[in-house]
Amino acid sequence: MPRIRKRYLTMLLGSTLGLVLAFMVLRTTDWATIVTTAQQASMPYMLLAILSLVMVWICRALRFLLLVEPRVGTPFWPYLCSVTISEFVDIAVPLRLGVPVRAFTLKRLRQVPFMQGAAATVVERMMDFFAVLILLIICVLFVLPFGQDVHLPAQLLGTDEPFVLASSRIYFLTMTLILSVLALTAAMFLFWALRNFYGPRLNSLLTLMLPRLGHRMTDAVTSFAHHLNAFSSWPQAAALLVVNILVWLFSLASIGGMFMAFGLPTPLYTPVLTLACIMLSAMLLPTAPGFVGQYHIAIVISLSILSPDIPIELASTGAIFIHMTHFGISVALGLVCLATSHISLRELSDAETLGKEDIAQSDAD
Repeated sequence: MPRIRKRYLTMLLGSTLGLVLAFMVLRTTDWATIVTTAQQASMPYMLLAILSLVMVWICRALRFLLLVEPRVGTPFWPYLCSVTISEFVDIAVPLRLGVPVRAFTLKRLRQVPFMQGAAATVVERMMDFFAVLILLIICVLFVLPFGQDVHLPAQLLGTDEPFVLASSRIYFLTMTLILSVLALTAAMFLFWALRNFYGPRLNSLLTLMLPRLGHRMTDAVTSFAHHLNAFSSWPQAAALLVVNILVWLFSLASIGGMFMAFGLPTPLYTPVLTLACIMLSAMLLPTAPGFVGQYHIAIVISLSILSPDIPIELASTGAIFIHMTHFGISVALGLVCLATSHISLRELSDAETLGKEDIAQSDAD
């Protein structure tokens, strides 16, 4: 019960924050500019952005498949459905239910044990975490003007003076992120390398301390370590690396295509900072349904930093169109996969409970 209350409190905070951020963006929006921009949008670049976004989801599904069933002949469609349906749920109801929903969907479509699907999803999220940190490091070292403070426009913040973020703080944060990546990488390597040593001891310790939950927690840790084995096989690790790079390249192409479609005069490297801001906002802040507010402010801030000559009204207009396109396609893919998978929304809402029942049944067997 306390966990459920915490989740709904998080959604309430995210919705409130999203409304505040959306208001900051919308109050600087010129609605006449929105109509004009839509009419003048370049269809070739728009199609490029849409195609790139579809390829993002295809590559994400392929990455998930390589983590769970890296065998020739494994059906691709169940993995695409599990990825897009979980994203649809996260967009509609931001309660961080993506892990249980993806694991439940994969179990329904491929009979993969719930714990195995959940552990693979966690490994995949960690890969995304590494990618975001790398994007941020690239932004600070190569994209942001070296040695210059970052000024956020006063019109966006509703203040008399722009907000100044000192360059010294930015580079201190960068070094902290670099050390965090190195520490986390070392921890993961030790966790995998010592799996045979701590496995039996961990099982005995957890069973002694938590008789009812110890076995399940050991299974979760063991399953997580099992999926890290993907990085010990050079062909599988190389395939995962290539697919992961493609995920982020197509993500950058999608954002860059939208910038060009709506005629936003930005440097070619602007999507790097934009994507980093979007992902960092998604990971660190409680989100509103549809990621409203947080998504818009991330785009506007990145444009304000790298292209300060762009009017704030035009930047806000671009953020609205990019959000509508990206989330519209993601929701459409999720609904199509949901319909073809014959999984009801009620089942998805009970995915976590059904997953626990599946684990309990496995323990009984």
